[in-house]
Amino acid sequence: MNPMLLDIPKEFESERLFLRMYKEGDGEILYNTMRTNRKHLEKIMPDFVLNVKSAREAEGLIFQLIADWYTRKRFVLGCWEKTTKNFVAEIYLDPINWNVPLVEIGYYVLKDYLGKGFATEAVNRTVKFAFQHLQMNKIMIRCDADNIASYKTAERCGFTKEGVLSKHSRNKEGLLVDQLCYGMTI
Repeated sequence: MNPMLLDIPKEFESERLFLRMYKEGDGEILYNTMRTNRKHLEKIMPDFVLNVKSAREAEGLIFQLIADWYTRKRFVLGCWEKTTKNFVAEIYLDPINWNVPLVEIGYYVLKDYLGKGFATEAVNRTVKFAFQHLQMNKIMIRCDADNIASYKTAERCGFTKEGVLSKHSRNKEGLLVDQLCYGMTI
């Protein structure tokens, strides 16, 4: 399969969410999200994203995400609540192996929207997008074993726990942590 030839929609919806590829001008949203949710996101977000110093700098990251989308390196979507138009979450697909094809899904929800089912809804809809439009055969979710919300979301969405990688990564405190691996196939 040549991923460059796939006709991939840049937006789609779920019951309560509007999910779309980031676009020019979204830097301010990303900057404000990192600024107001820093403590909540610091365990899962890379420092280069958390430490953006301005909306202009964040816009540079948005341009990179747009380029990644078109070059099929990564698919990152912002999630907006339909009724309020508020930005509530981000979900991404990192193609690991186009030859399988296999993709990893990741997500975060802003602190004010936790516990409302937005992660589950976004993951379920993005799984459908990945199987249908990216023609994936397998989708993975990996998370630290202490990230209860993330692995519970994987389980609610029907992913199967495939393994535990012992002391696989270091958390932000520098401690070695296990990583849980979940998978779903067509």
